[in-house]
Formats: sequence, C-alpha cells, structure tokens
Amino acid sequence: MSESALYDLQQEFRQASQTLEWIVADVRSPWRMKEVFEKYKPQLVFHAAAYKHVPLMESHPWESVITNVYGTKVVADLATQHKVEKFIMVSTDKAVNPTNVMGATKRLAEIPIKIIDLAKKMIRLLGHRYPQDVDIKIIGLRPGEKIYEELLADGENTIETYHPKIRLAEQHGLMDCESTMKIIEDIFELAHGSTQSHHQLVAAIKSIIPEYVSNNS
Repeated sequence: MSESALYDLQQEFRQASQTLEWIVADVRSPWRMKEVFEKYKPQLVFHAAAYKHVPLMESHPWESVITNVYGTKVVADLATQHKVEKFIMVSTDKAVNPTNVMGATKRLAEIPIKIIDLAKKMIRLLGHRYPQDVDIKIIGLRPGEKIYEELLADGENTIETYHPKIRLAEQHGLMDCESTMKIIEDIFELAHGSTQSHHQLVAAIKSIIPEYVSNNS
C-alpha cells in the first residue's frame, strides 16, 4: 500500500529480475485481494503487511485491528480457498506477553488455527495419510497437564532450525477456533465503528489475549 516503499523496491530489483510484478493494493480490501489471488495463483504467501509503530497504534487501536488482524484474516482465508502451499506470517517479539495494542493485535493474528488441523498437517508432513496410516484420538487433559502455557521468548522455549539465527517458538494453549472467531468478529465491529470506542476495543482485545497487560490502561 506504501507506494514510495514499493517504488524503492522496484528500482532496487530492476536490474536483478525482469519477472517481478509490482502491485499497489490493500490487504484490508477483500475484493482487491481476491483479484490478486485469482490472477496470480500464488504457491507461497509471505504476509508482512502490518502497522508496527507502538505509540501511533496506542492512539489508533482500531487501525491496528483492521490492518494487523482483519487484513491477516482476509489474506489467510484467500490462501486457504486457493490452496496455497504455504502461508508465512511475519510477526514480532512484541506479540509475546504484549504490553501495547500493536503487540496485542499481532498476537491476535497468530491465534489464524485448530489443533486438530495442525495435527493433520503434521501427519501429512511426515509422509503419512490421515486416518488410514495415522489416526487422531481426542483424549483431553492428562493428569498434571494445564490447558494454557505461557509463551516465553527465551532459549528454553524455542527450537533450533536449519538456520543458526532462526529459532522456532513452541506454542501451547491455543483457544477454541469458533469462540476465538466470534470474539474477533466483535473486535472487527468495534474497530470499524466509532473512534470513541477506544477503551471498549482494548478491553475486547484483552478478553481474548489474557497475557496482554497494557501499560496505558
């Protein structure tokens, strides 16, 4: 959406490749994103669109929700509909135990998945078929287990990857998908409503992100 940044990238890559397409568009526009997906039929989607400046988003939380959460849902839903091979969302360290609206909305965008779907995907990634080769049983909590684990960005709760500077965060305690989406839809309504609903909007975000402790409210 930022034409100046897009133009700079276009100039930078002009000599490197003649096969790149440059598109001015907005992830918050479902019909525009639909056009892009239908025309280019992408195999991989790297979703990096977001508002990221903390002080500005504290003053404009509705804009943060519409871009960081609603925009993510628009692109993620289209990626699902068009059977995109991989959808990769760029998040932020501020999504871990967020203390501001920007971090909370990025955390909210991370919560786009059902555990059952994740399990099925893991089975397929291992080269097996569900349920022919590997079945799934819903057994509930075992003795001593908790339904929610706090996510910490330190060495104890991250996994090494093939790249020495990239680590994979272990994530636990995802919320029920249907309940989550209902609250997210309510947040969208507040974000698209009056700018006077600032505190109401932040309260709604807090209801779905319990670790979100705002420094300003």
